[in-house]
Amino acid sequence: MRVLPVFAIAAVAVLAGCRHLPDADGISCEYSFRGATAIYIDIPSYDAGPKGDCTVDSGTQVTWRAPPGETRAFTVLFASSSGHEWRRTATGHPSSEEDGRQKVSMVVTGASGTVYPYEIVVDGQAIDPAIIIR
Repeated sequence: MRVLPVFAIAAVAVLAGCRHLPDADGISCEYSFRGATAIYIDIPSYDAGPKGDCTVDSGTQVTWRAPPGETRAFTVLFASSSGHEWRRTATGHPSSEEDGRQKVSMVVTGASGTVYPYEIVVDGQAIDPAIIIR
């Protein structure tokens, strides 16, 4: 009976098309689900920034990733609690090269419904999506 090989071929074909499979940085925020422990946010371009906000569970490891091949560093800055001023510390959360890409990683925590607006700053220009806690 050849059921297993046919099933194996079908499973490989289905899995090959799934963009939400985890990689070293977790799963794409685009496919984030309750209980995910690590997600990544790809920055498609420094002109456009990430695609919208990202909703995660408290305690999730979040990794922002520069566009592939982009060598310029970026910084992640979070808004102050007032929501009107940006926390511009001496360094913010600067990216560093890891696995051939600029990245920033941190664990995001907070009460359900908390919204963390942030900016990604590249060469002095800012783009500003948000992290939302489920």
